[in-house]
Amino acid sequence: MKKAGFFIFVSVMMVSCYSSQEKGGSILLQDVPTSDITTLFRETGFPKDLIGRPEFMLVLDDYIILSASDEEYTALAYNINTGHFKRVGRKGRGPEEVLNVNQIGVYPDHDKIAFYLHDNLSKKIFVYSIYDGEVELWKILSMTDFKTFDFDASMTVGVNSDDQSRFLIVDTLRNTKKAFGDYSEYGLDMKEGAMIYQGLCITNDKTKRCAWFSYYGEAFNIIDYSDINNVKIPARGIYQDVITADSAGALSPETKFGFTSLTGNDRYIISLCCDKSLKDFMTLNGVADPRSSNHLCVFDWDGTYVKHLYSDRPIKCININKKTNELYAVILDEDLLYKVVSYPINSIL
Repeated sequence: MKKAGFFIFVSVMMVSCYSSQEKGGSILLQDVPTSDITTLFRETGFPKDLIGRPEFMLVLDDYIILSASDEEYTALAYNINTGHFKRVGRKGRGPEEVLNVNQIGVYPDHDKIAFYLHDNLSKKIFVYSIYDGEVELWKILSMTDFKTFDFDASMTVGVNSDDQSRFLIVDTLRNTKKAFGDYSEYGLDMKEGAMIYQGLCITNDKTKRCAWFSYYGEAFNIIDYSDINNVKIPARGIYQDVITADSAGALSPETKFGFTSLTGNDRYIISLCCDKSLKDFMTLNGVADPRSSNHLCVFDWDGTYVKHLYSDRPIKCININKKTNELYAVILDEDLLYKVVSYPINSIL
């Protein structure tokens, strides 16, 4: 992917949405069709002793990439077909070392199959190429503009790293940036909103839409950037606000984790709805994984909540393998050990 050497900064106003979901209790209380997917998973053969304590997952080509830290590395790439694996993202402060993995994603390139580790502390992405069964560090790029983001074929879309706007689009073909949006829908100014309403992003390159789902509380925005000069928010939802402890915006122990893992394909967005509080995190940590959940919430790209998927086994993180049309997940088994499984999309949606 060609990288721009300079950018023109343009600020645009957020266009009011066409439809919205008003606050009405947890999303898990909404009346939508529900399916139990507990028994529908398939084993992947991923060795349990390699998993560690995962936070994020990506399935790309024949590889499962987990941000599963050990003492030396932050992530691991496992070949589903051969069983070979490689640890990547060596921990440290050196020029090719990673401080913290904030997300994992596909890095778009015409010639290479590649993925990245986003280090939010050093504000860099570490890009790895996959070729002929080998995973190698390809390049390291600055990522100072975004807190969280996703790439499509030619643009980067996500949450702006400064307090001048909520969202940001970088068009690498036209060498432009466009900033837009605020936190007025939550009654917050830019500084307060950026601190409280953190979240994950995924893009749909086919429709040029981006989905943002909140990590705390239960809120989402669907961004239509098909016309970069007229960016719209066609749908937004607020099911539960973020509970703050004081006027400074500090999170309360009663604050609920919201959508802690996010994935999608051309038709659907699948979000892991945690429905546990920070208090639960403090009291359950060490006994079980407090950010795992039994609930997946499925949306279409118009922002309509279409289905609730329930699993008796708690799920920690998810990702769709677009090559095989399967939903991969890290789940907790009966012994509260992690294992990687997959669900055929056609059987659960």
